[in-house]
Amino acid sequence: MLLLRTTRLRRRGCSGHVQAAVRFNCYSAPLVVRSFYAAAVQASGGQSSGGSAGGGWRRFFDWAHFRRVLIAFRAATLAASLYSAGYAAGVSYSARDPEGTRKEQLLAVIRNMGAVNEDGTPKLMAMSSQEVAAVRQVFPKVLRAARAELAELKAELEKKMQVDKSSAQELADEMKQLESARVQLENWREDGFLVLDDDSPNAFVHQFVPRIIFVHRGLFWRQALAQLDQPPRVGTQVTVLKAGNVWEWVEIKRVLSASEVLIRCADGSERQCAVSELRGVEKREGVVQSNEQLGLLLGHELSHVIHNHEDDRAAVLATAAGCQLVLLALLDPTGVLSLVADFCTGVLARFAVYMPTSRQHELEADATGLRIAARAGFDPCLAPRLFDRMAAHEEENSRQTGRVVPSWASTHPRSEDRAAALMEAVQGASELFERSLADQAVQDAFTSFNSSRSGGVSRFFRPR
Repeated sequence: MLLLRTTRLRRRGCSGHVQAAVRFNCYSAPLVVRSFYAAAVQASGGQSSGGSAGGGWRRFFDWAHFRRVLIAFRAATLAASLYSAGYAAGVSYSARDPEGTRKEQLLAVIRNMGAVNEDGTPKLMAMSSQEVAAVRQVFPKVLRAARAELAELKAELEKKMQVDKSSAQELADEMKQLESARVQLENWREDGFLVLDDDSPNAFVHQFVPRIIFVHRGLFWRQALAQLDQPPRVGTQVTVLKAGNVWEWVEIKRVLSASEVLIRCADGSERQCAVSELRGVEKREGVVQSNEQLGLLLGHELSHVIHNHEDDRAAVLATAAGCQLVLLALLDPTGVLSLVADFCTGVLARFAVYMPTSRQHELEADATGLRIAARAGFDPCLAPRLFDRMAAHEEENSRQTGRVVPSWASTHPRSEDRAAALMEAVQGASELFERSLADQAVQDAFTSFNSSRSGGVSRFFRPR
């Protein structure tokens, strides 16, 4: 390399001083760095590289290993700097316009779920719909119960901090997380939910849009395509399969015969179509069929907030990405080994770290959600049936699509396993349920007493 660069400079007519500078930069500079490193090693009583006088541990710290350590440290520092810079940029961007940023993130989450109309507006259920009314009836009770559950967790942790002094820092970090969750729940409004007009049976919370629960209409009922059970009529809205295995809404404009009709597509075009190609839409039951099941579902989502699961998942992904960056810095980026290592690291992080952690989070949220539902006055013995219905839905979906996702490749445990785990936790939640019923009975008696007396107990506090 040195000879090639010197030859090129000679051909360009460069002076000898320039050629000498190139020789120093290409050859002498690394030797200077090596000589400084060798001097440092010899000053400590060893050899610069490869010698046996310094022992095995000195051979480990030769120039090649020392350089790899520096590269790994630099890559890890760079990953931490990028994470900090991204976090600071996000905080700064949100602080400039909190409401505007929240609205942008809200629309981004809804678009990511595909719950948008053709004009880009969110597909939300009407405020007067039965689905919204059901969530409006159950969610305030669940929210108050979640605050009570969090208060009890904090009280238990405070007692533990007084006894266990050896894990003070770890317990302090856990208390900090619970305090962050308390602030969220205290500021969570009783109408802090959105019911999306989406056919999938799903509900979730998102770390980018705090204090909002997203509930899909598919939890209550879902649409299913079925063959027409009666002769087609003009003006009827039906669906037809178009290119890309996508069903499109069309309108019947004219009945040409018993087996053929003229349809009008969404783009305004008209064409003839066989009646056998048309499908109607029928309404089928969803997975949520009672307030107990809905209470468990909403309590499950609030449990993710209590246990700080979203931040834990983000930390796992950031750590995996940082390790992957360090590995790429240590290996030759042009080699086949680095390519295989890069791919295997990503797959290993996903299937051996992220997904098992996510499944554990779901089981933890199930148990806490059951306790929250019991505190809210919903029978915990009836709530686990939610996952029995979810398992039936998954089985039906697998038959239709012909695809079965194994549990080890999913972020959620099998519905059968979740139902079995909840049945084991029913006994502890039943005590909370009975206590809730007793408290509610006292509250009802107190309210009835006040309403039966003129002025009730408030008469004792009237100014004289």
